Amino acid sequence: KQKPVATLLSRPVAISQPKGAEILDKRTLRQHCMNGEAMKALIEYIAKSLVEHPEQVDVREVKTGNHVRLELSVAKEDMGRVIGKNGRVANSIRTLLRVAAERDGVQATLDVMEP
Repeated sequence: KQKPVATLLSRPVAISQPKGAEILDKRTLRQHCMNGEAMKALIEYIAKSLVEHPEQVDVREVKTGNHVRLELSVAKEDMGRVIGKNGRVANSIRTLLRVAAERDGVQATLDVMEP
């Protein structure tokens, strides 16, 4: 059963709830956006959706002027799920991050950290 989770661009996105991840409703997403944490919440949600151990997902945010660098740490067993074949999954996550960053008027990069 799929439910609308959040309105990120202009319409609701329907995805199933991943295990260990909270559903981001409009109010929660709005609070994250007000706090400037929307990009961090997006990366955390995507990562928790992909991995077997969502409790070990950690996203750190480093801000420098108009640039935000997000550092994603996951369990060692989950590195392959987050990176994907030839880095395709990680690159797709980076693309989504750039879209979210553009909406906030900043530049953003994602680094997947080794455990």
